[in-house]
Amino acid sequence: MSRFDGSRQATARDTRRRNGSTPGHDKETNPMNNVADELALRKLLAIYSDACWRKDGDSFASAWAEDGEWLLVGQKLVGKAMILGFWEQFMQNFTSTWQVQHTMILELDGDLGRGRIYVDEHVVLPNGGGMFNRGIYHDDYAKVDGRWLFKRRHFDLVHKSMLADAGTAYSTLPYGPAPVDPDRNRPATPPLEQVLP
Repeated sequence: MSRFDGSRQATARDTRRRNGSTPGHDKETNPMNNVADELALRKLLAIYSDACWRKDGDSFASAWAEDGEWLLVGQKLVGKAMILGFWEQFMQNFTSTWQVQHTMILELDGDLGRGRIYVDEHVVLPNGGGMFNRGIYHDDYAKVDGRWLFKRRHFDLVHKSMLADAGTAYSTLPYGPAPVDPDRNRPATPPLEQVLP
């Protein structure tokens, strides 16, 4: 008997594949359906770190739900306006903040999500010193009008190192929101003689 002879099992299997489901994984629970949402969440985290580097309040605020909550350094901030106001004041303590969010463990359920995000920060202080922080964000996310936003971020600082010398900070152009390059014709900086010992 040919495999093309109307096998109901083969037909059902092919239908499930076309519909994006397999036995034990219907369309709603198929992990492949979460790929686009997970990528969007990773972009949200990147926008957050990019806003911290550029001290861009508009970009930072755009990552939060209107009723978002932010818990860090003994504070509980509720609502986008309160979160932004604290962040703008807090960031005045630092010349620059280089933040990398990584080891992202994300779980999605429809328009809601949770995550545990590991964070490394290198902060330059106005006195020329620096601070290196390691922490963990425990996140709640919500999809609002098609966009993923922070519903809640709870930050645990797990390690802090103070540095007498933060190293050399090189000037950069005002980048603006990513991924735009503000001047594609500029030379790569700094020049070689400033980098080599």
